[in-house]
Amino acid sequence: LKAQAGQAWAVVARSRGRAQPRAHRAAMVYIRDFEEFEAASRELFSVRPLRTRFSLKYRHSAPHAGAVVKVTDDKVCLKFKTDQMSDLKKVERITQAFARWTVATDMATLDEPDKELEEAREAAKAA
Repeated sequence: LKAQAGQAWAVVARSRGRAQPRAHRAAMVYIRDFEEFEAASRELFSVRPLRTRFSLKYRHSAPHAGAVVKVTDDKVCLKFKTDQMSDLKKVERITQAFARWTVATDMATLDEPDKELEEAREAAKAA
C-alpha cells in the first residue's frame, strides 16, 4: 500500500490480512507479437493447467481504448495489448482456444484443432 524507503521490500498488496512483499508478485510481461503470446500462453497452461487463468479487458473510451488479454498462473503474468481492430479476431481466437484448453482431457492434444468446432464453423458457413 505504501513503500517504505528504509526496508528491503515494500508493501504493495494485502492478501487475507497479511502484507505481501513485492518479490511474491507475478512478473508481468507484455508481449508485442500475438503468435508469440499465444504460444507462451499455451506453454504456461500446459505446465500448470489448474492454476492458469485468462482475463480480457476492453475499453472503448480514449485515451486507453483497446483490449488487454492477460494469462497468469500467479508466478508468470503474460499480457498482450492492442488498440487495432484487426487484432480483435486474434483475441477472439485465443479466447476460444483457452476455453477449449480448459475442458481438454489430454494436455498433449492442446495443439490439435477441435473437430466439433470445425464442424460447427462449416455448418455456420453453409447456413
